[in-house]
Amino acid sequence: MTSCHGLSKKRQAEIPAVLTHRLQFSELKRSVQLRYQETVDVREFEPKIQKLLDDHVVAMPAETISEVVNINDPAALKAVVEEAGVSEASKADRIASATRRAITERMDEDPAFYRQFSEMLQETIRAYRERRLSEREYLNSVSDLASKVARKDRGKDVPDTIRGDDDAQAIFGLLEGRLARQEGPILAPDKGASIALDVINIIRSHLIVGIWSNEVAQNNLRNAIDDYFFDVLRDTMQIELPMEQLDDLEQRIMDLARARFAT
Repeated sequence: MTSCHGLSKKRQAEIPAVLTHRLQFSELKRSVQLRYQETVDVREFEPKIQKLLDDHVVAMPAETISEVVNINDPAALKAVVEEAGVSEASKADRIASATRRAITERMDEDPAFYRQFSEMLQETIRAYRERRLSEREYLNSVSDLASKVARKDRGKDVPDTIRGDDDAQAIFGLLEGRLARQEGPILAPDKGASIALDVINIIRSHLIVGIWSNEVAQNNLRNAIDDYFFDVLRDTMQIELPMEQLDDLEQRIMDLARARFAT
C-alpha cells in the first residue's frame, strides 16, 4: 500500500539514509577538490566581502545619462548641438546614432533615399575617425545629415512632376536604382517620374482593408504592376528587361508598398 505521495512507507523510510549518503559524498568531493586546488572555498571570506560591499558600495537610483535625440524635432536637435559641458564629438555621436536609428527603422519605406543617407553618414563617421574632420566639422556634418533625413530632402534631382508626392518619389528612386546600366540610366528622369506616378496609382487603386493578409489581393496588385511593365516598358518604350530583373523590381515595389501602406 502506497502513501498519498505515491511512495511506499518502506521507500519513504529509506530517504533519510539516501540523503545522508549523498551529503557525505558531496562533502568528500568538495574536500578532494580543495585539496588538489580544483576549486576554492570562499565561504570564510563571505562576511568580509559583504562588509566591504556594505561600507564602500552605495546603490544610487537609476539615472538617464542621455535621452534619445529626436531628429524630427528641430528644436531638440538644436538643443543637443548647443548643449554646454559636452564635447562636440559626443554631441555628434548622439546625433549620428539617432540618425542611423531613424534610417534603419524607415529603410523599407524608401530604400533608395535612406540607403543614400546611410552611406553618407557612414562616410562622415569614417572621415572623423580617420581625423579628416575636426570635432566641429563632424558635428556640423551629422547635424546637416540629420536635418535632411528628417525633412526627406532629396535635393534638386527630383522631377517637378513628382516633387509633391513622396510615395511616387520612393518608387522613382527604386526605378532609378534598378533600371540602370553601366553607361547610365535606361530611362530619362521625366519618363521615370511618369512611370513612378502610374505605378503608385496602381498601388493605391488596389489597396483594400487587410490586403497584406490577403494573398489574392496581393496577387492582383502584383499582376497589375506586371501587366503595366509589359505594356509600357516592353511594348511602348521598347525596353526589354530580363525576367529575373523585372521580377526583382516588382518584388521591391511590393515590399515598398507594404512598408508605406501597412494599414
